[in-house]
Amino acid sequence: MSTGLPSIPAAVLLQGQSLGLDPDEIQIRRKQRKFVRRTPGGPRQQLAWAPPGSPVLQSRRTFALSWIALLGLRDTVERILSHPGPYSLALWRREHLSFAGNGTLQDFTLPWPQAADHVDPLPPGLTSERLATTARVGLSGPQLAVSTQDDAAYTSGSPAPGEVWMRRGTQDFKLGDTLAPGEILYLDLVPLFTVIETDETETTLRGPIAEPRSLVLVEAAS
Repeated sequence: MSTGLPSIPAAVLLQGQSLGLDPDEIQIRRKQRKFVRRTPGGPRQQLAWAPPGSPVLQSRRTFALSWIALLGLRDTVERILSHPGPYSLALWRREHLSFAGNGTLQDFTLPWPQAADHVDPLPPGLTSERLATTARVGLSGPQLAVSTQDDAAYTSGSPAPGEVWMRRGTQDFKLGDTLAPGEILYLDLVPLFTVIETDETETTLRGPIAEPRSLVLVEAAS
């Protein structure tokens, strides 16, 4: 799930270009990756397999926005889309992830990079502290100390108990503690999405000579 940051500026970014939109102006649909098995009792859904260290739920998001809302930036967006994607999309919304322990895991992987690591300068009103990733074991557990390490420190060292190390510029992170079976790590972060344009943009045409009313982007397959 995702939630906005309080008093967020109108700073949605597509390929680094501000669209002058608030996150609430973007319609987001999330589809969990599942398999459907046919059984004698009827079809049953099963969550897609997640590699060790990945979030328990695997989802893919679709983002839709009105061309009218872009006002004078339509030509700029069209120029961005005229070059093959994928494109970066920053909504400045928190995404909430969970990771399951198995008694041995300490190394994990995020599905996206952290926006604050890749957007420089940050839009006015946003700071690295405001966008900081938070982590806790259990819903009511205390927050763990999250810090970002450069490649050399991350590779050669290990976090202390109660700490989480994020590897700068990557989607890797590791814990100072091993998650026991049944324990769940909850992690909240502000991601930088990677998206491509979809055919749904064309299906919004009102007629054979009309222009599409909305732009639809989907997370690129990882």
